[in-house]
Amino acid sequence: MAVQAGSVVRRNVIANVVGGGWIVLLNLISIPVQIRLLGAESYGLIGFVISLQAFLMILDFGLSTTVVREIAGDSSADHQESRHLIQTSASIYWLVASLIAIGLILSAPWLANQWLNLEELPTARAVEAFRILGIWLLFTWPFVLYTSILTGLQRLDIANVLRVISQSVAQGGAILLLLISKDLILFSWWLAGSAAVSTIVAILITKRLVPSLSLGPRISKSVILQIWRFSLDVNLISILAIVFTQLDKLFIGRLLPMRMLGHYNAAYNISRGVAVIQGFINTAVLPALASDHRAGDFTILRGHYYRYAQSLVYTVTLPSLILIFFADPILELWVSADTARAASTALILLGVGFWLNAVMSATYSLAVASGHTRIPLKVNIAIVGIYLPALYFLIRSMGIDGAGVTWLGLNLYYFVTLLPLTQRRIIQSSSIGWLRKNVFPFFSIGLLIFILAKQTFLFLGERNTYAFALLILVTSGIYLFLGYFFLEKRTREQLQEIPVLILKSMRTAILHQK
Repeated sequence: MAVQAGSVVRRNVIANVVGGGWIVLLNLISIPVQIRLLGAESYGLIGFVISLQAFLMILDFGLSTTVVREIAGDSSADHQESRHLIQTSASIYWLVASLIAIGLILSAPWLANQWLNLEELPTARAVEAFRILGIWLLFTWPFVLYTSILTGLQRLDIANVLRVISQSVAQGGAILLLLISKDLILFSWWLAGSAAVSTIVAILITKRLVPSLSLGPRISKSVILQIWRFSLDVNLISILAIVFTQLDKLFIGRLLPMRMLGHYNAAYNISRGVAVIQGFINTAVLPALASDHRAGDFTILRGHYYRYAQSLVYTVTLPSLILIFFADPILELWVSADTARAASTALILLGVGFWLNAVMSATYSLAVASGHTRIPLKVNIAIVGIYLPALYFLIRSMGIDGAGVTWLGLNLYYFVTLLPLTQRRIIQSSSIGWLRKNVFPFFSIGLLIFILAKQTFLFLGERNTYAFALLILVTSGIYLFLGYFFLEKRTREQLQEIPVLILKSMRTAILHQK
């Protein structure tokens, strides 16, 4: 059984790495294109709506995470035990999505006139874009739930194919439209239309995997009574997480010129790639950890957790150090010199913060999978009263760098509170030993290598794109080679299997198409 579970986890990780890697690459390509063709203000407006969508995830009520955990633990035939949960969650999601879309459409004039500091973008066009993006929100909101259902079914291969196709159509088509027209309204309509098609396809796939599922609206009282406590804890954690990760953009849009939000969004979206990478692994492993805990096998749970945490730190340390040490040339080469001047310091601060957040995400996943949601909830509640005023005043006094400082400080707080509390409560082990084995080796090696790389970069003086890319490539190769020997033997063996499994998966897909 353990071997089968391990193969499922590896399949899920591979699916997330391949699918998520493509999405990250697509986003990195689209960021400079969008900011150059739309302009900093229009790009900032799109980013504002995306942040607003993320902020409104407080209305998720913890359902997406609850769905993953409950479906992963459902061993009944055709998932009979979780059918009503899926139907109830879908009904709530569509209701909330409709209310959000209507709210954005009605509040569009107020947002454009009263909240944002527009300098060049006409107010009327901003209002029209907001209203179209309200339709986009109507469909992107339920899409999250249906991919959560696929995750709970441990079919991340299907979920990632769906995400890849959805993002490729949305971003690729949008870029083509911008190259032709540079029109914000046409760009917004394309996003809305592609979101509608993606969500309809997700519904059809869910119905195919759970044939007995009814797509009609229904809210089950018994389901709500069964999950409300866990969902409430998860929702409160999600609310605080959304406040911590999205309020910076809303404050910047209110306190600073709109173009600064555009520059900050470019830095934030690049550094957020680290969070996307951690999401590849977290999403793949969470159902397995939940299944281990439900089975009561804490030896296997502890082993999975340690190997998972070590692989996570080994993976995310590399992109984090690249951003931290080479923020200025990355922004200049990837976006523009103006963005580099405005946001390079913010990118460094965000990079350090996202690295700490990625390291801590293994601990958070363990807490959620084992049902100990009160630990991260209490940790978040304890800091929110300090974080909010600090964020506001640091943005006012330091600009977008203040948002980076606040994000870094928040994750340092997690590092000294959430880690030891979770380790001691769930797996009864020392956080010092965990850090010494899973974090310090990779961070120390990476820090030394990238200090030498930065000195080499400064010595070379004149910036050359090809020389810079070669330096990053060589430095990354050295880190991956040296860090590999600090991984556990079983983890190294599993990593060696991944390229073979990817090739087999691709071969199977090609033969299936034929």
